[in-house]
Amino acid sequence: RAGKGRRSRKKSVGQGMMKEQSTNRTPAPSAVATQARRTEKLLLVLNAGSSSLKFALFDGGSPLVRILSGVIDRIGSPKATFTLKGKEGQQTERIGIFAPNHVGGLNYLLKRLVETTGAAGFGAVGHRVVHGGPHYRDPQKVDRAMLADLGSIRSSDPAHLPAQIALTAVVAAKVSNVPQGPWSDPASPRQLPTGAD
Repeated sequence: RAGKGRRSRKKSVGQGMMKEQSTNRTPAPSAVATQARRTEKLLLVLNAGSSSLKFALFDGGSPLVRILSGVIDRIGSPKATFTLKGKEGQQTERIGIFAPNHVGGLNYLLKRLVETTGAAGFGAVGHRVVHGGPHYRDPQKVDRAMLADLGSIRSSDPAHLPAQIALTAVVAAKVSNVPQGPWSDPASPRQLPTGAD
């Protein structure tokens, strides 16, 4: 009986130690780093095609470091998919989603980025625009005048420009204090972050 009592007390002590270790467990270093990453250093780059939305998220230090990237394909189709890639470009996830249009796809993307990175926003957002008409060839900050000018030429490329303008307007509405900068195809590729095309 005495031996049985000792085994019982030993088991009780062991359970207490396990419980204490579980309670005091510290987050993984990568999780701590993600939580500590400052929102203002994150750069989101969007490239809207006729039925797709490519994206890349960068740590805006010097040099730029790509954190993740991916694409939403088949936008407007019941078979729309969301693909996420890690820092080295390896695919980490591919699932079916509901994306009736580019705005719906962007809403899903913004939600997933918050879940994945823990960041509540971005320091800046860049947009690929198929062309900026006669006035916008170089990257510059988006304002109401630019959106109005781009809206006036949207019929010149109905497969791309309307969606690209809509995404810019949605980002402005959701995160109004975040600067946005579009670049057009005639702009030099050297102005784009590597991995953003």
